Amino acid sequence: MKYISLIQIALLVLAAHLAASNPLIKPCGKPADVVFVIDTSTSIREDDFKLLLLPFIQNVVSHFDIGMGQNQTRVGAVTYSTSVRLEFDLKTHDSPDKLRSAIADIMYRNGDTYTDRALKYVSDNMFNSENGGREGVTHVIIVLTDGRSTSHHRTLKEAAVAREKGAAIFAIGVGDADDKELAQIASEPASQFKFKVNDFAALDSIKVELALKTCEVFLPTVATTPTTATTTQATPKEECGGKPGDIFFILDSSSSIWEQDFSRRMVGFVRDVVSNFDISPQLTRVGVMTFSDSPKLIINLDSYDNKRELLNAITPSVVKYTLGGTNTARALRDVRKFGFGPAQRDGAIKIAVVITDGHSWNEKETQKQANLLRKSDVIVFAIGVGKSAKYDELETIASSPREEFVFSMDDFSALSRLRDLLAIKACGYQHDQKEQPVCGSGAIEMTFAFDANTMTIQDKYRIFDQIKTVTERLEYVGGNIQFGVTSGKCAESIDIPMSPREDIIKKLQQIKKKIKPTMHKIVKQWKVKNVNLQTESSANELENVLSENPAHPRKALVLLLNHHHTPEFDDLVEEVQDLNKKGVDVFVLLDKTVPSSYVDSWQALLGKRRVLSHIDPEQDYSGYIMELLCAL
Repeated sequence: MKYISLIQIALLVLAAHLAASNPLIKPCGKPADVVFVIDTSTSIREDDFKLLLLPFIQNVVSHFDIGMGQNQTRVGAVTYSTSVRLEFDLKTHDSPDKLRSAIADIMYRNGDTYTDRALKYVSDNMFNSENGGREGVTHVIIVLTDGRSTSHHRTLKEAAVAREKGAAIFAIGVGDADDKELAQIASEPASQFKFKVNDFAALDSIKVELALKTCEVFLPTVATTPTTATTTQATPKEECGGKPGDIFFILDSSSSIWEQDFSRRMVGFVRDVVSNFDISPQLTRVGVMTFSDSPKLIINLDSYDNKRELLNAITPSVVKYTLGGTNTARALRDVRKFGFGPAQRDGAIKIAVVITDGHSWNEKETQKQANLLRKSDVIVFAIGVGKSAKYDELETIASSPREEFVFSMDDFSALSRLRDLLAIKACGYQHDQKEQPVCGSGAIEMTFAFDANTMTIQDKYRIFDQIKTVTERLEYVGGNIQFGVTSGKCAESIDIPMSPREDIIKKLQQIKKKIKPTMHKIVKQWKVKNVNLQTESSANELENVLSENPAHPRKALVLLLNHHHTPEFDDLVEEVQDLNKKGVDVFVLLDKTVPSSYVDSWQALLGKRRVLSHIDPEQDYSGYIMELLCAL
């Protein structure tokens, strides 16, 4: 989508400033289909809804040229809480007065904040011709909410779908609205499509700026054919500095990558780039490799000698999302040896584009293989997917200077930087869906174990959020998986009667000695309830049972540990070893407070792939858990 220039932005800011004191500012004369998505959940006071929110919408639409004419703007509205309600569609009101009256009549309804359901409804229905939607005009969605959505990840999924269908999304948050979620809902750049105000009364301060920015959203430009763009488009010989180019895309398809990110962003991005090259054995050639536990060479450099056949192969049905760990080092090694190696051309520029979330199994080996790849005269771009991309690792993968070769997929300037180097133009593409991958090799019962007595209420909330996020991720993959949680009994209350100073000190010291972490006891109790009473099989015997009967659940225990548990390390090891003997898969997640010496000890006991260290409890580490889970 084409956006306003920096000069236009400056003019808009000035116009907004002037319009704040001038209600007679000229209405927007550009055609658009605009849908307001209005939160009516319980967290919004009815008075704020009626007296502040609805007048704000009326003020915004007053800057549009409302009507059913070809060059006029049409407005629709839906409200949502637990369910979605159509207030009016794009063809209902053909005059400003009728529209303002309809907005004033919108009813307040309480409930939860299911923003995802509202976005899905709008994306699926509102811009259809039967509801007044038009082809060839800008589609705009304006979301107004005061809180975090009930299902964060579904909300982001539906926002991405709406944007990919061509809608520009403005996200307006009031009060406690999640600023990060607003930015992820909004179109890019978020600085132009996201608004945040402290309360509903402050909405009045942004009404003109929102109207002006809505007016300035241009239609997406359609890529022209080479025959109609010969005066502006670089010829194939000019691409890659006039030399033939070999480009390899190396795509992370591990469990820590969301399926939507892989299918919609990664594969779509590859198509965007490839569609602008003249593919032939003499000019540009393209290869594709995916990787998780191990790399898969999907398309060789010499597999296709024309663009049509190559683009037909670059789809999610061929370049498949798998599941597993993140063996980035092996992928970099294999693309050097088997990707570029057998099909080298003298004088050809070699370019590797690595797209990953940056969390590899072995960072040192990844750095080593990246160095070897660059030493073989390959230019390496490293592109991070998602907000949790590990940028320090991306920097070790990419060519220098790092600021020119490391990007985030959320920052679409990555496309323009690649275009500058390769002399291409990026354009959008909507691809088909693919078969659903399966997480795990059979039935899995995974229990999360933590010591509630060593954690604050906020710590517990964060753990529950992580588990919830894992279950939401599994919505997009297959698999027979169940979850459980065990945290031990709550500590007994401490009651000390009124005592002299000497007695109280003595009693406090006695109580302090009794306060100890009890994780090993929690594990032991879980073992008695879930393992000892159900099986006396050895690990080898259990493997035979699982191979012969995939419906028999594999048991897994995830220990969430912090520095409070280091004194009970020996007791925990004893329990973990016993569980391993009985065929239970044990994984350990160590937060950033655990000393490195204990990290090394756990890795020596269970192996590096079963120990995740330096976890930041405040960050999303559900992708790590997905890798553990789907490796079973």
